[in-house]
Amino acid sequence: MLKKPEEYGFQDIIHEKTDWVARITINRPQVYNAYRLISLQEICEVLHDILWDGSAGLVNKVVPYEKLDEA
Repeated sequence: MLKKPEEYGFQDIIHEKTDWVARITINRPQVYNAYRLISLQEICEVLHDILWDGSAGLVNKVVPYEKLDEA
């Protein structure tokens, strides 16, 4: 691993790498997980890390739908 996920300090996403799977989650429930430029920059940084790290063979992008039933 180039960096551990907690070393990044991202604002908009959460990511983890386990068992050859990288999981990227948009974590902005206050705006129904809508992404913005910062979100995309963070996702690009994580994808770059995953590419050079080699510890994941699959990337799974997750968008939680917790707030949708409140709308």
